Amino acid sequence: MGDPAKADAALLPCISWSHDPSYLRLQGYMETNCSYIAVQENLMDDAHFNYLHCPPHIDWAEQPALWSLPVDIEVKDRTVTTVMKLLDVTLAPVEAIAMGLQVGQRVNRLGRCMSAAPGCYFAEWSFENPTPAPGAQSSFSLRGLHGMTPISADRCHWWWAYIQDYGHRAPRAFQAGWEAILQQDKDILEAIQMTADRAPAMEQPPHVLVGADRALVGLRRIFKQMLEVEDT
Repeated sequence: MGDPAKADAALLPCISWSHDPSYLRLQGYMETNCSYIAVQENLMDDAHFNYLHCPPHIDWAEQPALWSLPVDIEVKDRTVTTVMKLLDVTLAPVEAIAMGLQVGQRVNRLGRCMSAAPGCYFAEWSFENPTPAPGAQSSFSLRGLHGMTPISADRCHWWWAYIQDYGHRAPRAFQAGWEAILQQDKDILEAIQMTADRAPAMEQPPHVLVGADRALVGLRRIFKQMLEVEDT
């Protein structure tokens, strides 16, 4: 689907970091039975980590603190960017061990994520240890990119890659970890698509938007504007 002649690589942001040899690179592909736009919206939903990927990705005990933190959102012609700051939160055990830190270590996390319509998503997370040992590494980086393209209205290709400057001694564990996390996303997205497909035309399941969906609303407006341009 789509016209390859209309693809413009100049619209993509610089991602030279994706080939940095000093980083551990993890990557994969899934054919997913849902709209490619649904994948974009899932990735932009920062709140979904709090319930879909727990445990051990985020400690349930810290859920109230995570929900209350504000997210800055910037919407441009073709992109939606979110910036989230999580101060004094506990690292997942696998991350702490890979970073050479004690399990239970508390850090500051800064996340900057961007959806570039129609089918790209980029994430940058930094972790700061406020109490490093003398001479020890105090900051760590995790970056990711996703590319989605439709096969049909309710099926899509989904490529993904993450790179990080830690965990080099356990690449298989981190590869398996990301595959498991993204499989959870795939499972829930396909279940939602199946529910919508099976509902009679006059009895579609309710669709509710809440405050946490501000970035998704911005992304939908961009898609709507792009479709209107295509139709003129």
